[in-house]
Amino acid sequence: MIIELCCASLIIGLLYSTLSLGTITSFRIAGFPDMTPDGSFLIGAALSGVCILNGSPWWISIIIGSLGGATCGLITAFLYLKIHISKLLSGILNMTMLYSVALRIMGRSNLSLQSSKHTLWQIINPTDNLYISLFFCLIIVLTLFIIYRYFLKTIIGLKLRALGDSESTFRSKGFSVSAYTYLGLSISNAFAALSGALVSQYQCFVDVGMGTGVVITSLAGVIIGETLLKPEKISTLLVAAMCGMIIYEGIITLCLQLGLPATDLKIATAIMTIIFIAFRQIQNNKSNDNRQIGSQSI
Repeated sequence: MIIELCCASLIIGLLYSTLSLGTITSFRIAGFPDMTPDGSFLIGAALSGVCILNGSPWWISIIIGSLGGATCGLITAFLYLKIHISKLLSGILNMTMLYSVALRIMGRSNLSLQSSKHTLWQIINPTDNLYISLFFCLIIVLTLFIIYRYFLKTIIGLKLRALGDSESTFRSKGFSVSAYTYLGLSISNAFAALSGALVSQYQCFVDVGMGTGVVITSLAGVIIGETLLKPEKISTLLVAAMCGMIIYEGIITLCLQLGLPATDLKIATAIMTIIFIAFRQIQNNKSNDNRQIGSQSI
């Protein structure tokens, strides 16, 4: 029973670690405190679910969901760059609009994918074996990690990282802040939407409330990972975000098993985040070393 519980927690943590890659991209790499993933996560799940119910293959539904998330990021960047709304407010406004957009896409507040038989997990694991699901989750996450790590070491990826390090220096070198802001937010929200699509296909349902608070959840995972691993390289930063998300889900699962009411999960997340931030500050004060990769938006 304990092994199965740990396995289930690890699967959810791996699926949500894709979301943490998006959070790292916006908050750290691009230097943009983006709240849009609360909406783009839901949009990815909604688009994927509707495609599945209309008979589309699982991989097409995931691609469409991810592209929908990338579009959400482009809208936030447009609000910031062209209408000159602040970074934080741009994301909040877009996130608010996306809730209604998701309802329009779904046609109702929730969708069941159980009867479709077209989801990724129903195809690769029809017996619903936890170990098979865990294996494929590991394959998916490792593939995404390797591809994204390689991208961040290309010329385009290095420029995107430079934007988060110092926007003024980036601009002084003649690079386009607008172009790379669009790129960073589209990648970030594509990851969030991809996570939403994968989670919805694994759980076989889409609910309009499933995106609420995912930014805070992913930030908690990022902070946990950075506190424990103290990343000084881009590869370690990505690993820290993903491992932090897995640890976060493990802690939440443990709290639920110990009797924490589900209604208290949000306050548990906030308290956990505060504890790890305080612990990180103590570490920095003792070592006199506050080195951090990319923007210090959080």
